[in-house]
Amino acid sequence: MVDKLRQDIARGERARRVIEDEEVMLALEEVRKDIYLLWEKTCSDQSDEREMLYREIHGLKALQHRMVTIVANGTKAKARLEDG
Repeated sequence: MVDKLRQDIARGERARRVIEDEEVMLALEEVRKDIYLLWEKTCSDQSDEREMLYREIHGLKALQHRMVTIVANGTKAKARLEDG
């Protein structure tokens, strides 16, 4: 149990460093904007292309949400370890 908590803490700290890295966040935002611009340029009859771009945008959101969850889990694990 203690090993699992320590692993969660370490994983959370690594994830925190990533999501707090300004360059990483800027890159993700640039990718999101690029995808959105591509989506805006598609015509309504390009449903396959529009669907692919929609999935890419939501994939980026899912990645960011997962990273925040990993950080939160690490924070909780640290509190549990400190509480004994």
